[in-house]
Amino acid sequence: KEVIGVTALNRNGQRVASYANNGNFVEAAAPGVGVTVLNNQTFFGTGTSFSTAYTAGVAAGIGSTQKLSMPQVREAITNNMRPPGTGP
Repeated sequence: KEVIGVTALNRNGQRVASYANNGNFVEAAAPGVGVTVLNNQTFFGTGTSFSTAYTAGVAAGIGSTQKLSMPQVREAITNNMRPPGTGP
């Protein structure tokens, strides 16, 4: 696979956001409501675009700092996900 299915979590990270997709194709979830953006301003928009960008940033960060291949990055992200509401 070359794509990681990402969905958005609600503001407190406890549930998939009401507007976001959920299903067996979802492999990762990330903040999608009230995401902090440039200059510490909070944008109160909705959308999985924020979640996707967040996940892409995580992928780039762990891939570059840990010197992982793309399959290893994918595995690191998808194997360390917890269902919404079960983690810190």
